[in-house]
Amino acid sequence: MPLTLDESYFRASAWLGSDQFDAALIQTPCGCELAEKAQREPDPSARKVLSREASEAQQGWCCPHAGHALRPLDFARVQTLDAVERMTGWRGAQTCPRAALSAPGVTDALRLLPAVEHGTLATLQGLPAVLHEAAYACAAGRAERYEYEQRVREQNQKAASSG
Repeated sequence: MPLTLDESYFRASAWLGSDQFDAALIQTPCGCELAEKAQREPDPSARKVLSREASEAQQGWCCPHAGHALRPLDFARVQTLDAVERMTGWRGAQTCPRAALSAPGVTDALRLLPAVEHGTLATLQGLPAVLHEAAYACAAGRAERYEYEQRVREQNQKAASSG
């Protein structure tokens, strides 16, 4: 089943790079991210370990970026997708959510976030309407993310002050 790039997809993309999104992938890391770490690792033995872990993670996630065909995921990865859905409201991934949220259209929409935030998106000429909609959806997702992060900070402060 192909990935649908709908509003919830673009809203979810605003969570990429957040502590909460990264925490959801702790037990089932993104193999592509591990492969990038391996490439930057100066120590050959550590690079070899990271490369092996990256390959295993890509295989476990059936990562299309690594040439793997989709198949049913194991329980741990399904739990990761459940956590991403609870956090973002998006349940479109059949593979690693970081890889699934890395479509070229997302990058284009995320690059337009400053224009949305400054109210200048409407002044940009030549952008397709669908890109405008995607940028506004990313902005809405970012606002949801910031609200969530603020609630977490407040809960942590409350717990620290009462304990």
